[in-house]
Amino acid sequence: MSRATRIDVSLIDCFISEKLSRKADSSRSKILREMLGGGLTEKQRQYLLLRYSGRLSVSEIALMYGVNRSTVSRTLSRARQRIARALTAAPLRDDLIKFLQRRMG
Repeated sequence: MSRATRIDVSLIDCFISEKLSRKADSSRSKILREMLGGGLTEKQRQYLLLRYSGRLSVSEIALMYGVNRSTVSRTLSRARQRIARALTAAPLRDDLIKFLQRRMG
């Protein structure tokens, strides 16, 4: 996968969900969590953790923070884009490629 390769953000969404929800896959989840803590803004990190670990909806997060749904959606989208860029260069790259191959057939 080259740096120019664009990854569908919805696939990154599935990847994040899978990695954060798997208990048996704790080493990869830990790597992803460390990456989430270092390469994102505080708001992006908070929203992602609430969305995937806390399983809150975009509407619920918006209500918690007193912001518009579109603000939460936009923040989550930017966070997933950052993660997509980072995953192509991170130790999870091979795992991401396997995941994408399974999803794309």
